[in-house]
Amino acid sequence: MPSPVAFLPPSPTDATETAPDDRYARQRLLPWWDQDRLARSRVVVAGAGAIGNEVLKLLALVGVGEIVVVDFDTVSPSNLSRTVLFRAGDVGEPKAALAARRTQELNPDVHVTAIDGDIGRDIGLATLSGADLVLGGLDSVNARWAINRRCLQAGVPWINAGITASDVQVTRHVPGDGACYECTFTAGMARRFNERYSCTGLVRRTPDRTVPTTAIGASVVAGLMVHDALRFLHDPATGLRAGQRQTLLLDGYRQFLDDLPVDPDCPAHAEPVQGWTTTDRDPATSTGRELALAAGLDAAASIELTFELVLGFACPGCGTREDIGRPTATVYEDEILCPSCRQERIVERGTTFRLDGPLGDRPLASLGVPPHDLVAVGHGDVSRTWLETGGPSPWRTDRPDRSLHRTETALTGARA
Repeated sequence: MPSPVAFLPPSPTDATETAPDDRYARQRLLPWWDQDRLARSRVVVAGAGAIGNEVLKLLALVGVGEIVVVDFDTVSPSNLSRTVLFRAGDVGEPKAALAARRTQELNPDVHVTAIDGDIGRDIGLATLSGADLVLGGLDSVNARWAINRRCLQAGVPWINAGITASDVQVTRHVPGDGACYECTFTAGMARRFNERYSCTGLVRRTPDRTVPTTAIGASVVAGLMVHDALRFLHDPATGLRAGQRQTLLLDGYRQFLDDLPVDPDCPAHAEPVQGWTTTDRDPATSTGRELALAAGLDAAASIELTFELVLGFACPGCGTREDIGRPTATVYEDEILCPSCRQERIVERGTTFRLDGPLGDRPLASLGVPPHDLVAVGHGDVSRTWLETGGPSPWRTDRPDRSLHRTETALTGARA
């Protein structure tokens, strides 16, 4: 028989260096730990499902200062076996708000806010740029594609997590350094991505793909992800390298580290937004035309968004046209049929429209522009000015620096 294990009492070092009234006493004993730095950190958590619950729990327990959780979904019964923050009575309630409230209850030192929306379009680029790091607990190729694009636009590093029934993966992505998520697209990933869209680029009403997972897998991958996040928040040179993936096999108990190849022709590697001016124009009430006039431009200017709109539908059969003005990612393929003659209409898409047209008088929020997003106004590229919309911000206003590790010159956007 094996010998019994002796559980030793704390060493004198533990007893003398640990203050009983200090919530973070044990983690302060780590030689590389800086609790004050963590208290100044800002982290966005994309997804409040199985992985997101575990990530939020860990971030709160270690004392990360500010957390924004983004999710558009509601709690379902299948969530209850894999989410520590949700209860049976929460079914049907918004995940983000619930997760934020329960996370806040874990540690009153942290500041947790919720955005009930999609990470790809409902968090403004200026808000995202104010984060030190984004953690993605997402469950689809399309959602990861969207967060990758937004983080590249904002110049913010992000860590991607994924789980199956038999393995977990964590990958660190840093704009301008190493492979981005889209660099890693395989033929199978591209096929799954395109299943979501019709040949016209509109969204198909397809059932969500589900992957067999357990709370154990979510806990394991969240622990790996938050550990790498903590290493990054203390020193970006530690932990995983940019574009490096950690894979842990739960069947067979093996671990791999691999550096993902950079695709030099990756379509996600566009130039980020460079410099902008802040405004107090809340997109919920302000139109694009009002924004241009406030910037000293006339109403004949154009506005450019950082995402694509379906501008309108034109019917070749009966000659009618309908102004749409919604993000392409929210327009479904069955909307393309003309309500009058039932013919398939031509889809007009783009990121730019004139402000003296029909969309210029609509509140920016109705076009999909969130608070503290970036829009460009002007007459062509020469006179174009990037503006940050106003509205409520999830971040506290009392932190003077915008990022722990990025100086004003290193930011892809700088407040004017």
